[in-house]
Formats: sequence, C-alpha cells, structure tokens
Amino acid sequence: MLISTRTTVRETGRNNCMAKKPPTQFEDNRLAILRAASELFCRQGVHAASISDIARTVKLSKGTVSYYYPSKDHLIYEVTDFHLSEVTDSLFAWMGAVSPGMPISQVLESFFAHAFSTEEKCRLHICLLSDAMLGNEAIRRLLTFSLSKWRAMAEAGLQKSGCAHYGAVADALFVALESVILRRAMGDADLKIGETCAHIAEHV
Repeated sequence: MLISTRTTVRETGRNNCMAKKPPTQFEDNRLAILRAASELFCRQGVHAASISDIARTVKLSKGTVSYYYPSKDHLIYEVTDFHLSEVTDSLFAWMGAVSPGMPISQVLESFFAHAFSTEEKCRLHICLLSDAMLGNEAIRRLLTFSLSKWRAMAEAGLQKSGCAHYGAVADALFVALESVILRRAMGDADLKIGETCAHIAEHV
C-alpha cells in the first residue's frame, strides 16, 4: 500500500537528511513536481508521461525527482491525493458560500463553479479515473472515498440552503457531475451549466 509523501518524509531515514534543508525549498520542489506531473498526465496520459519528462519540466534532475517520489506509482498516488484534496477544499469553500434561502439552481451553479471548474482539472480527473479502471487499486480507493465524501458535502450544502429534498437533489447533481466532468475535459463549448442546474431544480 502506498503511503502519502507527508508521512514518508517523517518516517524514512533518507528524508531525515532532507529535513535539514529549508522547509520552503522542500515544499516548493514537492509542489512543483506535483503540478508538472499533473500537467503532463493531462497532456500525455498517466503512463506516457515519464519521470524524465517531469524532471525536464521542473528543471530538476531525474534523481532529484526520484528523491521526492521514489517510484512512478508513488508519484501517481500523490498527484491523485493532491488533486482530490484541492477539489475537497473547493467544496468546503462552496459550503461556506451557501446561505439559507438561496435558490436551488443558484446553489447548484455555485457547486459547479467551485468543483471541476476548469478543463485541466476535469482532464486530470478523467486520466486518474482511467488508471483506476485499468487496475490501480490504490487510486480506485482514493477516488471512491473522495466521491463518497463529496456526496455527503453536497447534501450538507443543500440542506444548509433549506432544500427540502436535499438527498434527491444531491443524487441528480452527481449524475450531472459525471457528464459535466467529461464534457469539460473534452473542451465542449456548448456546455450550459445554468440550464442543467435549472433543470435539476425544476424536476426534483
């Protein structure tokens, strides 16, 4: 089972040496590698993008990248964890923005504005989902856990708005979310989120 980099840093002797370097340098490099890997996964695919490609993008040696992420599987896991954490943070912000009495269509539009709002984020999600479908069990577990958490957050936000049928609306929202992620990932210029949200609010 893969372990988060944050845990590995504390527990491995090799990284005890790394801890002597300025924390900001370590964190800056770690985030730069994660973001470069995310970008290349979107453009080339999870398995086509190599450690060497990522190292060139961040202007670090392949050995340095491997120092932070000892294996490609480890890096894929950390990119997935980072991506899902960003979406979760966005949904916490959405929950904070929801207010009692807010129209359901507006609540739903705000949800889509906070989560998976860019083509890049949607493409990365599809790439990671594909890797899980091809047998990456660690990624599948991360995605499954996050989806369950996001569903509970959606219900909580809808309930906060005063939506009486928050469970049914959350069900419809997540059916629509699958389509929105796919269409945004493909760069669909005809995607009309407002109409989708109005349709859900009207028929649930």
